[in-house]
Amino acid sequence: MPQLHTVLMKLAANPGQPDESAEEGYEMVLPIGPDGRIDAEAWQADPDACTVRGFVPGQPDWDGRLVLGQLGWRIEPATEDGGDAPAWRLEAQALRPGAYVTVREAGGTPPKAFRIVAVR
Repeated sequence: MPQLHTVLMKLAANPGQPDESAEEGYEMVLPIGPDGRIDAEAWQADPDACTVRGFVPGQPDWDGRLVLGQLGWRIEPATEDGGDAPAWRLEAQALRPGAYVTVREAGGTPPKAFRIVAVR
């Protein structure tokens, strides 16, 4: 399997929130191709290696996984009982520091922009 990278994204300025927030974001472990995009072939080789940790102020961090579906990449939180949990759609071009990623949360809430602060 190609090398996995850790991508750290923090909440960017959004409507109703004019400043970036270092307190809310995602840390994802995933394969990135030479073009900076998630490598779907490498992900298919070992999808369980592609993990997500979400963090929001005042709430416990949560763990999840990255999933490729018919509409593109999704972040699925893990559930203790193994049941279904809402998934968030991840819209990104290249995953490079300084780039922006849109996350569309389940339930019709407005999408949020996140800025990639590190790729290691």
